[in-house]
Amino acid sequence: MYLFDQKRNGKEVRDPRYNYAIASFLANELQLDEPIMRFYINQPTVIIGKHQNAFAEVNLNYLEEQQIDLIRRSSGGGSVYHDQGTLIYGFIGKNDHASYQDFSRFTQPIIRALQRLGVKEAQFGGRNDLLIHGKKFSGTSMLVNDSKVIVGGTLLLDADYKTLEQVLTPNKKKLAAKGVKSVQSRVTALRPYLAKEHRDITIEAFRKLLIKELKLETYFSIRIPWYTKDLMHKINFNLLA
Repeated sequence: MYLFDQKRNGKEVRDPRYNYAIASFLANELQLDEPIMRFYINQPTVIIGKHQNAFAEVNLNYLEEQQIDLIRRSSGGGSVYHDQGTLIYGFIGKNDHASYQDFSRFTQPIIRALQRLGVKEAQFGGRNDLLIHGKKFSGTSMLVNDSKVIVGGTLLLDADYKTLEQVLTPNKKKLAAKGVKSVQSRVTALRPYLAKEHRDITIEAFRKLLIKELKLETYFSIRIPWYTKDLMHKINFNLLA
């Protein structure tokens, strides 16, 4: 298994546009001989699903005022807000024609790792969410093509509830029907549930800890695909597409 190196010229890539271009290249162009895992962090951005209407789902005026990026992904699902309190993970592997929509297959290792880090209440819920006491701390998306299965997810270490309330504009009738009044009543962060010794960690340290708990360093042959001039050219092409 490859663990994708997020650094370019010694500095971690956090530009969401560039990170999406990397994901697009890995999903659509790279020929796999082993699966690839990515763990990365974005600067503030809103990601909307393939079929969503940005005018209906997102407060575009607020995004412009706060200089928050807006990106449309190629898979379905709802709108999400990423900032530097969110760890994003991605898995790309060969399509075994049995994994489509089997979200629990890919999220159970994450849940078990989090439980070992003290988040005992973490569980899979709904169709593609990870929950603590009914509150969402992670969402998952999946895309399958002829040769690959591509899974992406978020882990909310810290939650900026004020910004979440401002950037996303969910259907008010839908929320009223469910008796939901605020983002904070539907979403939670992981930090308060981590074991005491982990509660002050940075997002970077959380990533390292999760990789360790997933046993990527122990049980898999991890090789870093270093950036080459040809690779960067192809990623830059996806950035401009």
